[in-house]
Amino acid sequence: MAFNQLVSRSNTFGSSHQNSAAPKMVLTELPNPPKDSISSLSFSTASNTLAGSSWDGTISAWNIRPNPNYVYAPGSEQPTNVPAFIGETAFTAGQSGQSPPLLTCSWWHHEPMIVTGSADHKVSLHNIQTNQTTQLGMHNAPVSCSRALSFPSPMVVTSSWDKTIKYWDGRSPDAVSVVQVPERVYLMDVRDNLLAVSLANQQILVFDMTKSPNTPAYVLSPTADNTDPKNVRPAPINHYANIGGVVNMDLGARRQHSALAILRNNCLAYGTIEARVAIHYLDPAQHKANGFTFRCHRVEPPNSPAQIFAVNSISVHQTHGTFVTCGSDGTYATWDKDSKTRLYRSQVHNSPFPPITASAINAQGNMLAFAAGDDWSQGYDPARMAQPVRVIIHHLIDSQVVPRKKP
Repeated sequence: MAFNQLVSRSNTFGSSHQNSAAPKMVLTELPNPPKDSISSLSFSTASNTLAGSSWDGTISAWNIRPNPNYVYAPGSEQPTNVPAFIGETAFTAGQSGQSPPLLTCSWWHHEPMIVTGSADHKVSLHNIQTNQTTQLGMHNAPVSCSRALSFPSPMVVTSSWDKTIKYWDGRSPDAVSVVQVPERVYLMDVRDNLLAVSLANQQILVFDMTKSPNTPAYVLSPTADNTDPKNVRPAPINHYANIGGVVNMDLGARRQHSALAILRNNCLAYGTIEARVAIHYLDPAQHKANGFTFRCHRVEPPNSPAQIFAVNSISVHQTHGTFVTCGSDGTYATWDKDSKTRLYRSQVHNSPFPPITASAINAQGNMLAFAAGDDWSQGYDPARMAQPVRVIIHHLIDSQVVPRKKP
C-alpha cells in the first residue's frame, strides 16, 4: 500500500522555511500492523527484514524488497507515482490484547532470531522461520530495551526498570553478567565498543567494552533545575564520582530524555520531551568546543505560544553518520551535526500521521522505517487513540542523508 505525502526541505537547524516546490514522495505502508502502538523497530543486519514490537503484546516482522516498477535517477528530485518498496508480512507472534505488552525488540545478530522484552519481565527469543518462541531469561521488572552487542563477543544486552543491565550469550537462562545501576533504565543504544543508557534520574552512563562492561567509563549528570522556585529539582547523586578512571561530565539542567543514540567519534545525541536534541561529545575538550543543543519538532506561529512535541526516536545512518529524529508531532527530519544542517524535513504543519513512536534505518541506508500511533503525549485522547497504527517505509535518497560540506 502506498500514499502521498508533501515534504519540505531546509538547510539550517531550527528553520521553519517551507519549500513549496518540494516533490511529492510516495511512501510504502506495510501490511497487517499491530492493533496498538509500536514500541520499537529494528532492521536485521543480514537482510531488509524489519521487526516491530507493540503494546498489544505482539511481535511482527516484514520482508521488504525493491519495487521493480520504481525508477529513481540519483540527483533527481522529481516525484514518482509508485512506492520504492514492497512489504510483506513474514512473521507474527503473540495474541493482541492478551499477551503482556512488548516494550522493545532487536535482532540476535543474524536472522532468524528476534529478541523481545516484555512488561511481565521476560526476555524472549522468536524464530521467524520455525515460528517458535522461547524464553531467554528474566528481569525483576519490565524490560525496557534490548540490543545486539558484538564487542567483545556476540551477545545481547537488555535493560530494565529493575535498575539492572544484563548481558546474555544464549547458552543458558542465566545472564553472563548483571550490572546494577542507580536508577531505572529508560533508553539504551550500542555502537561498536560503546553502550549508553539513560536513567530515570536523567543521568546517562556510557560503558566502554574495551575497558569494563560493568563500570561506566563516562557518567553524564544533570544539574539542579531551578526554573520553578516552588518545585526545585535537585541534581541526582553521582554514585560514580569517586571511582578512578570514570570521566564525569555535566549535562546541564534536568530534562526528561525521550530518545538516545550513539553517533560517530564518541558522540551522543539525546532528545527530550521539550522538543530539543543535544549533541554531547564524550571528550570534555571536544564537547566544550563542539557540543550544542538545537530545537526541533515544534510549531512556532508568530504572535502565538509555541507548540512543542517530544522527540520520540533518533536513528543513525551507519554509512554517512547523519541521523533522523521523529516526534510526537507526526514529523521526521534528517540532520548533519557537523555542518549544523537540517537536510530534510517531512511536512511541517498538519501532518497526516499521529505521533511517530519508533524508527529504524536499514544497514544499506536507503530505508527509513517509522511507526505512527498514539504515544499518550497529550494524555487520554479518544480521537488519537482511534487512529490506526501504521508502519511506513520512506526511501532515503542522497540529498536527505549525505552530509553537507562546511561553508
